[in-house]
Amino acid sequence: MNGEFPPSAATPLGLPSPVRQDGATQGQAPPTAVYQAPPPSQLRTDRYSCNPSQYIKLPPFDLPDFSGEMHSFPEFWELFTAAVHNNNNVPAITKFLYLRGKLKGDALKLISALQLTEHNYSEAIKILTNTYMRPERLRNKVQRQLEAVPPAHKSPMSQRTTLCTLKSLWMQLERLGEHPASAAHMRTIRTKFPNLTRDKVGEMRSSEDTCDVNELLTTFDKVIDRLEIMEDADPERFPPIQRRP
Repeated sequence: MNGEFPPSAATPLGLPSPVRQDGATQGQAPPTAVYQAPPPSQLRTDRYSCNPSQYIKLPPFDLPDFSGEMHSFPEFWELFTAAVHNNNNVPAITKFLYLRGKLKGDALKLISALQLTEHNYSEAIKILTNTYMRPERLRNKVQRQLEAVPPAHKSPMSQRTTLCTLKSLWMQLERLGEHPASAAHMRTIRTKFPNLTRDKVGEMRSSEDTCDVNELLTTFDKVIDRLEIMEDADPERFPPIQRRP
């Protein structure tokens, strides 16, 4: 054959087709491999299936970290309590390990000297709650935040945003024990809205003998809802928001 390769073993350029280690030439499919499962005696048993009571799966969502800011502790503790602390299927030492993993900065330093034991978990909880669960200080801080809310513009969107902010702050105050009949808080809330909106709220509340913060916020909600409907019907009736310098 004068040194030429047979057609079956040649590439389109007349060069030999290299042979792969699996026995197939390039461009051809390798032989089909047949998988044989190992006998049951050789199968590895998952260690988590040996004793399920020893391996507790914590909630899949990620709890927020706590670094020592007092105003953030109520939310952190409420979430941690619901997800971990009140879970009777989780051993105390596992709860302690998870708690330490969510603490940062000053909060972690408070309990860093405690050894990782079941008894010390309850001690760590006492230290954290006694340090950061201070309703009076928290209430004063949220009250200052409420007073610092900038007044709303005349646009319904601006008033809606302000109302949502006030509602959020009031919910925090109420959880901290603030009485809903607080006249001071009602005066503060009224000052955050334009005169026309306050007048409409006053007209709707004139027939009511009593009023508290929750009812006042609900009335503002109704008035702003009407303003939003009017804006949808006649957008030119409300001027655009003028940004403060």
